[in-house]
Amino acid sequence: MTRSRRTGRARPDDSVVALMMRSPRIAGGRTHPDPGRAGAWWLEHPRTGIAGVALLATILSCYPVVFFGKSFVSPNNSAVTYLLYPTFPTLPGYQSTEVDNSGGSDLGAMMWQTRSYSAIEGRTLLEHAEFPLWNRYNSSGTPLLGQGISMLGDPLHLIVLSAGGAAWAWDLKFVVAKYLFALGVGLMVFAATRHVGASLLMAFSAVFIGFFAYRFNHPAFFSLCYAPWILYCWLEIAHASSNRSSMRWLCGLVVANWMEIASGTVKEAYMLFVFLNLCGVLIWFFAESDRRIKVKQGFQIACVGALFVLISAPMWLTFLDLLAQSYTSYNAPSVRQISPGLIVGLFDNVFYRELMQFNPSANFFVLLGMVWSLVRFSDLRRERTYLAVGASALISFALAFGLVPPGVIVSVPFLANVTHVGNTFSCILIIHLFVLAGFGLVALEDRLKREGWWRDWMASLLIVGVLLGVFFGASSRVPKSTWFYGYSASLAAAVIVLPLLARMIALGSAASVAAVLAAIVVLVAVHWRHGMHLSTGMTSIDDHVMNPQVRVDLQARSPAVDLIAADRSQPFRVVGLWPTLYSGYQGAIGLESIYGADPLINPYYREFIHASGMEEIWDWQLVVRGETLDRLKPLYDFLNVKYYLGPLPPANSPSGTLDLRVYRSDAVWPRAFFTTRLLRYAIASEFPDLVRKADGTPFAAIQDADRQASPEWDALLGAPAQVVPAGEYRLTPNTTEFTIDAPTKGIVVLHEGYWKDDFEATLNGKAVRYFRVNHAFKGVLVDRPGTYTVRFSYWPDKLTESLWMSGAGIALLTILVIWRSRSARDS
Repeated sequence: MTRSRRTGRARPDDSVVALMMRSPRIAGGRTHPDPGRAGAWWLEHPRTGIAGVALLATILSCYPVVFFGKSFVSPNNSAVTYLLYPTFPTLPGYQSTEVDNSGGSDLGAMMWQTRSYSAIEGRTLLEHAEFPLWNRYNSSGTPLLGQGISMLGDPLHLIVLSAGGAAWAWDLKFVVAKYLFALGVGLMVFAATRHVGASLLMAFSAVFIGFFAYRFNHPAFFSLCYAPWILYCWLEIAHASSNRSSMRWLCGLVVANWMEIASGTVKEAYMLFVFLNLCGVLIWFFAESDRRIKVKQGFQIACVGALFVLISAPMWLTFLDLLAQSYTSYNAPSVRQISPGLIVGLFDNVFYRELMQFNPSANFFVLLGMVWSLVRFSDLRRERTYLAVGASALISFALAFGLVPPGVIVSVPFLANVTHVGNTFSCILIIHLFVLAGFGLVALEDRLKREGWWRDWMASLLIVGVLLGVFFGASSRVPKSTWFYGYSASLAAAVIVLPLLARMIALGSAASVAAVLAAIVVLVAVHWRHGMHLSTGMTSIDDHVMNPQVRVDLQARSPAVDLIAADRSQPFRVVGLWPTLYSGYQGAIGLESIYGADPLINPYYREFIHASGMEEIWDWQLVVRGETLDRLKPLYDFLNVKYYLGPLPPANSPSGTLDLRVYRSDAVWPRAFFTTRLLRYAIASEFPDLVRKADGTPFAAIQDADRQASPEWDALLGAPAQVVPAGEYRLTPNTTEFTIDAPTKGIVVLHEGYWKDDFEATLNGKAVRYFRVNHAFKGVLVDRPGTYTVRFSYWPDKLTESLWMSGAGIALLTILVIWRSRSARDS
């Protein structure tokens, strides 16, 4: 007798192998045939088998990276991912000019943002022994931790940080994350179905999905890869037969949720976190179990959920606080959903790409399992896990494919600002689909030898035919390539043929060996496009697959950059003439600049940029051009831009001509200075005119709204102008310190980004109030002459509170685990 993990009641199974062989309910108590010695091993060691299959699939899907020196983070993966040079090769030290067709994938986020963050974080931790809170390299200074996408807290990110953001470390992280995804999917399906074969197939198929082509190296890659573990932990909690076991899996759930929200995105990670946990609650609530155990589990779940909110406070609280005082591209609510006529694209993104739409997808093998789960719904409707996951999937489906009207979505806080609703909720759907498809494969296997199989097979073909028919009907006016017709036909043929081959194998016909070989060929046809490949030599194919390019040294030294870095006279900023020194890359090589690729932007800084007439692309990319340099140079001088990289007008004398042309401005404003000259202005559009009229003489200016709050500044209005540059700078990643000789009462200005209440300012070690000056920067008032050591230290306003919350949560969780463990032992 064995005891059911679902109900705790005994049931007459002869062995553990019998339990593994039986799919829940669907098998109807049938005794399966003897699987043989090899099959018995898989059944007795299902998790080990899943781990091995997941590893094999991961290596096959990433073989150019694993074996051939290719890279997830090569700039040549896209023809427009410029970094230092405005042509390819875009970095010093290698010669490859071959670039890949990115096929609509968003490769810029990794190269201009996430990878640069990792280099900054690595330097901060390893060279300065500080925690990465502030990013002085982007947009004249901006927060780093509060952006919500730093990946700090992700255990896998330690690989990258320890290597300073090197390409090989990123490649290792991507491969490991993909393996975790395959392993998590396999274990998740096994926990739901208790069927080894379905779990092995789903684990193998997991790494060959359209998502990985669309999000080739985007941070959302990690958000999806960690997501199955959330649902896996919930499934184990629902099936736990003791309080001690459920507490162990609740601790696993804490780790899985932590990794999810630390994965490097906000939209995808936080929506996956919310909706997969909602799905998990449904699974647990409807699972069959002893009522006493369920009551105790409910108490544990509520406690651990509340404690996770406390533990994760340094992530979400700092993000929400910064979000409240920032500008983002998502400030205005908007909704982008996928047309219901394109549902088949959810199973292979080639149907999206042919229409120049770009969204993530699963694959047609998942479609096969999903279709069979619908065909055999009469059996599966008695399976509570299937129903719970299906109900949760319907919510995500309705949001992604427009069944929920945009007007409803924009009325929901936070959801209104996701914008890419179709994209984001497709990610959640992919996790659901693997579970549902797992049940479908079990149903297919159970029907292979039964009468009436042909009716089920015909019903499955009808469903697939309807999906394809709806797609071609909705896109009839869009011309399609010959390659697309051939590829889509091969997918349809696979869905038709695979069940037939499976039936031949199950019946043990004389042609079963040939059927096995044919099934392998068909499985390859379904999966091959979503893996990585070396160049095939055929443009029609290469344009539709991932061809990662050569791994390079992302921190290779440039003679021009070294020349600039050797200048230790005063802090300064550097820009490149578009697209030299591309926005965001400067942080990777340690150069401060006036632009960056950050989602949360200083609203005052953005107002100044707009008012000045500087060019922007994509709502974040500040463009510096030679054609507009004469007109805008006084404003660049104001922003502390001392060096320019790239061809500039001959009127500017070069300080060196190396791998890039380097020009220096001698009219640049000092980073920090003392002044008695206080000006006022009413609105943002007036401020750039003050800069132009100053003729290079530094000043301090207060906006009228702020001036009214601090009337003590009125005494400085109209005072004789005295300007003293700061000296003796001491910069660390999170602090700026300098010395000022103030001849009289006045204002000390620091041209680094102003964020309310997020800095600690001191004069000679004494805390003082700082205020916004020169529209986007910081200043402090000195009321008497003297020599002052001024220090600004970045420490987010909510960070101390969040750390206390996190510490309390960890302590209370430890106490809860110990208490429940002792209670279980006593029991």
